[in-house]
Amino acid sequence: MSRPGLRLWATLPVPITIEGLSIGAALALRAMLIGVLTVGFLATTRPRDLMISLIQNLHLSPRYAYAILSGHRMLEAMPTRWTTIRAAQAVRAPLTRRGHRAKASKASPALPSPYWSLLSAHPSE
Repeated sequence: MSRPGLRLWATLPVPITIEGLSIGAALALRAMLIGVLTVGFLATTRPRDLMISLIQNLHLSPRYAYAILSGHRMLEAMPTRWTTIRAAQAVRAPLTRRGHRAKASKASPALPSPYWSLLSAHPSE
């Protein structure tokens, strides 16, 4: 479960060693470096140019290049969509001071009161 070596804290149920911490830190730095370089590359390269380059230089099938381009555009649009979803959730059920969802009451329906009465009225004719 952990690397063999000198345990730093003997009282913990999970053994934490100096070797394990050094390997964990190296892996974390490697992942962070790859992530930063990827974000920098994608921020400075136009998606269409990247796909044309992949098709011409790597001989990637246009079918796969189009799939990658679609995925890239979807990931590009996700922050905007996430913001829209969070705003809609905040309007529907605002958070209380403690961070919990407020319960919907019958006194304040989602529709304005003139429309609410139209939905609850039964046609008598």
